[in-house]
Amino acid sequence: MTTFQLLQPATIAEACQQLAAAPADTAPLAGGTDLLSQIRDGAAAPDTLVSLDAIADVADSRGLWLHVDAAYAGPAACLPALRPRFRGWERADSIVINPHKWLLTPVDCSVLFVRNPADLRAAFSLTPAFLETPEQGARHLMDHGLALGRRFRALKLWFVMRYFGQDGMRAVIARHLELAEQLAAMVDAEPDWERWTPSGFSLVVLRWSPDGATPQERNALNLAVMDRVNASGAAFLSHTEIDGETWLRCAIGNIRTTAEDVDRAWAGLREAAEGCVGVDGWGAGSGLRVD
Repeated sequence: MTTFQLLQPATIAEACQQLAAAPADTAPLAGGTDLLSQIRDGAAAPDTLVSLDAIADVADSRGLWLHVDAAYAGPAACLPALRPRFRGWERADSIVINPHKWLLTPVDCSVLFVRNPADLRAAFSLTPAFLETPEQGARHLMDHGLALGRRFRALKLWFVMRYFGQDGMRAVIARHLELAEQLAAMVDAEPDWERWTPSGFSLVVLRWSPDGATPQERNALNLAVMDRVNASGAAFLSHTEIDGETWLRCAIGNIRTTAEDVDRAWAGLREAAEGCVGVDGWGAGSGLRVD
């Protein structure tokens, strides 16, 4: 399991300096010109949005390609209230968004924005004789990536955008944020449960942290809680690791999710926790029962 840490602009600048100073025969990236700086959007790990402007300053000064991985949270930029969180991403060389994560589109659909498409053509364009055509000015997508052919993924996104419109999609995403706040409030009010730093999106990162449990026991208990909830069908949770400890992730992004669904998921979490007392002998000597 990967442990995510927030990458600071100063850390990137220092790494660039080290690469530039390294002997060419010992550092394949000596000079720093081939280094790619990638910023994540808070989906894989909570609250991992960084200062995009600060990172962009480093990228500009070092001639780096700056890629913003907004696969999950990117659609939230459609809400005026959240746009300040994305300040600086307009300076990126490329941005990726996955509409199948939080833009109501069936799997799979990814959107890649590139500042200069000619850079992609320079990297990927390779046209053998049997693929040459007499057309002039035509855009061949095979020149913008590894695949020579691809499905018409854009069609289903077009349907979503035409059906909901800008205001409709904003309303759905805003509702998801409200539901996430509803879950967060219930977690905060419940003893022995805690939340990681809020991400500001529809992802709630939480864990059961009963008194008397060691970090190792707490990790095992939360994995057991997740398995029980997923098996019950009350919700489908995933997990992540932060500073070596296990946390559960509940992302709200389905158009059919309601407040009742969130209540059911929270009830499932608490019931699963009650059923996990005694896992691996935990609870002995702590005043809690051992099944």
